[in-house]
Amino acid sequence: ENLLHVYAGASGLSSYDSRYKVVIEGSGETYLAFAVPTASYSGIRFADDGGLKSSIDYYPDNSLVYTTTSPGTHRFLGGNVGIGTSSPDAELEIELSAGNTPELRLTSATVYTKLIADDSSGHSDLDFSHTLRIKEAGSEVMRIAAGNVSINTTDEGYPAWGDNLTIGSRSGNNGMTIGSATDGYGTFYFSDATGTAAGTYAGKIQYNHGT
Repeated sequence: ENLLHVYAGASGLSSYDSRYKVVIEGSGETYLAFAVPTASYSGIRFADDGGLKSSIDYYPDNSLVYTTTSPGTHRFLGGNVGIGTSSPDAELEIELSAGNTPELRLTSATVYTKLIADDSSGHSDLDFSHTLRIKEAGSEVMRIAAGNVSINTTDEGYPAWGDNLTIGSRSGNNGMTIGSATDGYGTFYFSDATGTAAGTYAGKIQYNHGT
């Protein structure tokens, strides 16, 4: 049964679930407010016969904190979540005013964190462990480490001089393609430390599709 029913006008509902021990009913906009002195906390606690399980707390620094005892999860079932926007167009949308940079930060006590995209055929993920690793269906396809890039291999190329970019799994056939217009050029440029922009290149290998 409803143990407490605060009535401030008819809502249009004829009855309420008996599990709702507290009901606040109003004929228009209706809120539940927690008013406390400055530098004080307020919140809601959720517990069972094993003790406190979860809580929602307001902190004096204007933070709203969700806490769940371990093991536990925070779940949003249905709808989109917006940070900085009242009308998110995706499951999670972060929007800031001009001049500000949205930032999503992953922090772990170890050096290993990841972002995972999962579906029925497997998962793809970004792994961060002093290196940036891109995986498809659980298998690594690209790695960036100390400024060096490895594609389709976890090994780097020739030490010191040839490890900035390594392509190939060291098995089967491997290759690289430069695609240009039928009357365009495909070019490798070699640069040195002289000047900037176009003035830095000292040589090139070029294929002219028009000849």
